[in-house]
Order: sequence, then structure tokens, then C-alpha cells
Amino acid sequence: MFLNGRSHHPLHIFRGIILSEARRLNRLNEDNNDYLESLKLLKEKCLRSEFPKNLVERNIKIVSNWYNKNIQEQDKWNKTKKVKNRIPWVTQF
Repeated sequence: MFLNGRSHHPLHIFRGIILSEARRLNRLNEDNNDYLESLKLLKEKCLRSEFPKNLVERNIKIVSNWYNKNIQEQDKWNKTKKVKNRIPWVTQF
């Protein structure tokens, strides 16, 4: 449980918890599918903590849409980037 959803905290506190945990999960998961699976688990944990259901669903959707958009942009950038001559950088001590 993060924070009891029945507490009298303002809604932006619950939203901040969801978004910061999603950001943390993004740093911890290297694979795209693992991250999306972690978002599902985050949603379940928030609902178990009795966060407002609409707030949880809306913010998880925002995070997953943002993540999918960034992945598509990265893929597009990687496909257009052409490296002709790679020079290895060797450092000796």
C-alpha cells in the first residue's frame, strides 16, 4: 500500500505518487514489454491502496500513451540515423 486512498490528501498527491512510480519503473525496466507489464502492476497496487479509480486509470493511460509516443519517436530517429565511419575510442592507463 502506498498511501491510504481514503485519507484526506489532495488529489494531486495521489497523482504525484502514480507519476513518480511510473517514472521510477521506466528507469528500472530496460525492455518495453516489462515496463508495460509493470504499469499494469502499478495500476493494481494503486487500486488496492484505494486510490480514486478514475484518477488511476486516467494517469496510467497518460503515462502509457506518452511512453508509446516516445518509443515510436526513438525508433524513427534510430532508423534515419546513419553512421558511416565509427572510430573506436580506446583509453589506456
